[in-house]
Amino acid sequence: MENPCLECDVILREYRIAYLDFWERASQETRDACKALGELIGGSEADMQSVEDHLPRFRPMSGEQLNTATLRYFGGDDRIRDAILKKWLHQKATGHIVHLSFGKF
Repeated sequence: MENPCLECDVILREYRIAYLDFWERASQETRDACKALGELIGGSEADMQSVEDHLPRFRPMSGEQLNTATLRYFGGDDRIRDAILKKWLHQKATGHIVHLSFGKF
């Protein structure tokens, strides 16, 4: 057990499964963008250029467009989002810190 209790481990397991499922279904473009973002942590100017090469610029959105995007994000079937929400609720209820990482499976 990596975390303080069984429920913490269940949340971690759900997160890992959801993330791996996302990664398997992701397009190469999405994978490249995720890798570029990951390289920003402690990265260099070259890493920043890589991110700019892989991610499109944000375009301005109207209030209606932003509201639609928010509803789509929070209303969709997103197991990663659900696992993170469970983590936050469990942490609030118990004070436990669930470390969402990819250690041993």
